[in-house]
Order: sequence, then C-alpha cells, then structure tokens
Amino acid sequence: RRHPHKYHISIFGSPGKTTKWGWRVEGHHLSLNYVIENNKFVSSTPEFLGANPGAIHAGPGRLLRLLGDREDLGRQILKLCSDEQKKTLWIDKKAPGEIRTPGEQQPKVGKPEGLAFSAMSKQQQDVFRKLLRTYLIVTPPEIMKKRLKAIEAGGIGNLHFAWWGGSELNEPHHYRIQGPTFIVEYNNVQNDANHVHSIWRNVAGDFGVPLK
Repeated sequence: RRHPHKYHISIFGSPGKTTKWGWRVEGHHLSLNYVIENNKFVSSTPEFLGANPGAIHAGPGRLLRLLGDREDLGRQILKLCSDEQKKTLWIDKKAPGEIRTPGEQQPKVGKPEGLAFSAMSKQQQDVFRKLLRTYLIVTPPEIMKKRLKAIEAGGIGNLHFAWWGGSELNEPHHYRIQGPTFIVEYNNVQNDANHVHSIWRNVAGDFGVPLK
C-alpha cells in the first residue's frame, strides 16, 4: 500500500553502454521514469509529482506550499486574461476529478484546447515561461535541454494553456499545457483543493514507445 515513507527503485533490462534499459523511482506522490539506449536518454516520461497536503501550516505566519508555484503561476495567466481571452482559455467552471488517463501506459492526446501562446499578451507570455520552467527545472540538465529543443522545434507559439474550475485559492481547479511534443496536466480538486497531482508526458508515447 502507499505510504509516505515507502519509495522504490526499479531497473528494467540490462544496464550497459550499448543496451536499451530503464529505471524508475516511485513512491507516495512521486514517479520518475527514464529509458536509456546506447548510453543516452531516449525517454523521461511519464513524470509525476504530487503533494498531499499541498499547503501545510507550519507555525504562526509560516505556510509551506509544495508545488505552490505551479498553481500560482497558472492562476496568474487566467487572471491576466481579457474577457475575450477567457472565452477561449477557461474551458469550464467545473474542474475534472483527476488528470486524464492516470496510470495508463500512454497519454490521451486530443486536439489542443485553450489559449495559444501566440495569442497571449506579453505579460501572459512571461508568466507562462515561468510556469513552464517549474516543470523543466526538476529534470537533469541533459533532459531539460532536450525538452527545450523539442519545444523550439515544434514552435512555442503552438503551445496551448487551458483552465478548468474555480479562479481562487482553495477552489478546485485544473489546467493543461499542450504542445506538439508534450502535455502537462495539473489537478488540485481533492481535500478542498489541497491535494496536488501534476504530470509531464510525451505526446509520442511514454517509456520511449511511439503510439501505434
């Protein structure tokens, strides 16, 4: 059963400089998966980070919010929207109960929803870049560079940001970032919006396995 003190490392295949193999570290609200072939990373998804509780009152005037920047920056983009932009970005006032296809081998990817980066204001674009960085900086430098290169190749203007749920702190909410090469989902609806799930997945398929 899940337990906050239980974490496991699993190795798949035979590690070597000329082999294809993988490893995973997984535990309570953490799942990191890597596939290596010929001594190089070929896949780093699915990637999952969560927090329960997301906010902890740790004494007078001391509030700890794990992954709080992922929530605050996403909400800031919504708050900076004009009424016209909200018609495109704010998909529904009710948030879905969970990220899509949790625990499934391949992500569910449909047509991008929400506001395109190219349609954002300069201020929104600056906040969006900061939000994207919160997902990039948790990866090793080699993987971060590969992800940035893929984003640039697909065109940052083609990234879309979509929001579901309430617009205020402690209201259930959900957002999605989708581009040609990846999809990010953030969900915070449980325990009065104090239970965070967030993922980064490869549109072409997790574990280095392309979609058929």
